[in-house]
Amino acid sequence: MIRASIITLLMLTATGCATQRGYAWGDYEQKLYDHYADPTKSLELSSALEKDIKKAEKINRVPPGLYAEYGYLMLEAGMPRKAAFYFNKEKALWPESTQFMDTLYKSAVQANNASGANK
Repeated sequence: MIRASIITLLMLTATGCATQRGYAWGDYEQKLYDHYADPTKSLELSSALEKDIKKAEKINRVPPGLYAEYGYLMLEAGMPRKAAFYFNKEKALWPESTQFMDTLYKSAVQANNASGANK
């Protein structure tokens, strides 16, 4: 009986430690759902993503796609230079996204050139 209790306690302790691994997603999932349900909530999504990115960077656990999603929101908001910056960050952190990020980066550069924007 005592042996079973000790084993159970050790398993619970090990499981508790394992849950700390992974990425810092923050409110991404819920805010993205809210944005798709009501596209007028893009400002809320971009604010939440910016906060989530800062938190994730502090602990070096930026999830795949977070920079890209934020960059795309910046592109939609008319800030192509900021978008390009985040597309490059995504590409640097997640090299498997290179082809897609290069395509989005080119779109951001074209949008910047077309608008003459310096944002």
